Amino acid sequence: MAGRLGAPPALVTGLLVVLLAAAATVAAGRGGRAGRVTVAALFGLLVGLEASPPRAYAKLAALQWLFVALAPTGPRGPRWAARLLMLQLSAVYVFAALSKLVEGTGWWSGEAVVLVFRSARQGQHLLSAWLSLTPGPLAQMLAWSTIALELAIGFGLWFARTRKVAALALVLLHAGIAASMRVSLLFHALMLLHLLLFFGRRGDAD
Repeated sequence: MAGRLGAPPALVTGLLVVLLAAAATVAAGRGGRAGRVTVAALFGLLVGLEASPPRAYAKLAALQWLFVALAPTGPRGPRWAARLLMLQLSAVYVFAALSKLVEGTGWWSGEAVVLVFRSARQGQHLLSAWLSLTPGPLAQMLAWSTIALELAIGFGLWFARTRKVAALALVLLHAGIAASMRVSLLFHALMLLHLLLFFGRRGDAD
C-alpha cells in the first residue's frame, strides 16, 4: 500500500479505517447528508494521495460518491439513480468474467493465474510469493473459481434470496486478490463500498 499511495502508511491506514467507519454509519441509515459527504471527502482524499495518476476506477468512484453526497435525503431521491450505480457495479463483474471466457485459453487452462502469481509487478505478494503455482489442476481451479465468483456477484446481488451469498462472494474475491496481488487497497474499498447500494433502504432489489 505504501508503494501505491504517496503518503505515510500509518496515515493511509488511519484514513481507510475512518472511511470504513463512516461507510458503516451510512449503511446503518445514520449520519444523513453529513455522513455521505464525509465518505465522499475521505474517498476523494485517498484518491488524491495516490502516487500514480488516478486510475479509471478511482476517478469514476470519486464522481459516484460526489453524486451520492449531493443526492436528496429521504424518499425524495430518485430510485433509478441508485439502480444505475448498482447496474454499473454488477456489470463490472459480469463483463470481467465474460472477458476471461472469450479472450483465449489462459483462464480456461489456469495459465493466466500462474502468470499473475509469477509477475514481478502484480504477483509475488503474500500468497503468490508463498505458493509456487504451476499449470495444473490447482491453477485451473483458482481460475474457474474466480470466474464463478464474478458471475455470482454480478447476478446474485440483484435478488433478495442470493444477495447475502453474493456479498460474501465479493468479500472473498477481493480478500483473495488482496492476498495474492499487488493492488491498491483503495480499489478493494471502492468495490466493497458499492454494497451499500444493495443493502441500503433504497437499494433493496427484489
